[in-house]
Amino acid sequence: MWTNINLFGTYLEYHPSPKYKNKFWYHYMMANENLLGDFFGAGKQRGHMIMLECMADISWRLKAYYMFEYLWPGYFYFSKADIAILSRINFEWYF
Repeated sequence: MWTNINLFGTYLEYHPSPKYKNKFWYHYMMANENLLGDFFGAGKQRGHMIMLECMADISWRLKAYYMFEYLWPGYFYFSKADIAILSRINFEWYF
């Protein structure tokens, strides 16, 4: 398998109590080579991404987490590429 991405980053995890977890990631992404087409730009910098995940064990059958991702696109993409945001809340019920 071949991908056109190099990923450098850092990861931090914090457990304020056994029922709660917080995770933070920072990624700096680079492409191995430039690509041709309307979607692509002239550089190899794919951009910066931060991710945050907050998890909670509400009970032994119910868990929840909140996930947030923010991407600043780099010069690898065309000049009018927008910032990407993902935000979601997930509940897991075990039965």
